[in-house]
Amino acid sequence: MQALGTVHIPDATPESELSQVLAILGALAAEYDKSTLVAVLQGLSPQVLADCVIANMAHLPAADTIAGSGSSSGLAGLMQVGCPHPFTHSIR
Repeated sequence: MQALGTVHIPDATPESELSQVLAILGALAAEYDKSTLVAVLQGLSPQVLADCVIANMAHLPAADTIAGSGSSSGLAGLMQVGCPHPFTHSIR
């Protein structure tokens, strides 16, 4: 863990571990297995979960795509436009 003044910045999740977690989450999302997905997500450390979120931000549509769709801004606009990544599928 690196220190910046009094703020501690944790090290990133190792790439191999992050790839495994993302693969598991993707498989569970693709299968619409909400209960298992929730259990796995709750078992992740905050750092690993944050790294998963950051890794998946690359799959979000560009801001101009959302703004140009005529939909509302923010999360509501993102949900209306939709994303191709498996984590954004509707999970039942």
